[in-house]
Amino acid sequence: MYKVTEAQVSQAEIIADFQIKMALESENYKLDKKTVSNGVKAVFKDNTKGKYYVCKYNDNIIASLLTTFEWTGQTHTFIFRTLSKYS
Repeated sequence: MYKVTEAQVSQAEIIADFQIKMALESENYKLDKKTVSNGVKAVFKDNTKGKYYVCKYNDNIIASLLTTFEWTGQTHTFIFRTLSKYS
């Protein structure tokens, strides 16, 4: 069974690994693990930066998702963005 839950800081390294794999697979770009890990942890430390969710299948994390808010100058409002992550 699939289950989507809000991610916990204890899952930060899994999320960082997903991001590193996605960059390598989609753009053949190797990201620095420490930099990515620090960025993921920054979201957990400051929820105004965004919120991570994880998808589990049979209690195994298979994907993650980051939601963020972004200011748009065209309408002078915040928009809600979703950024899918490697699974």
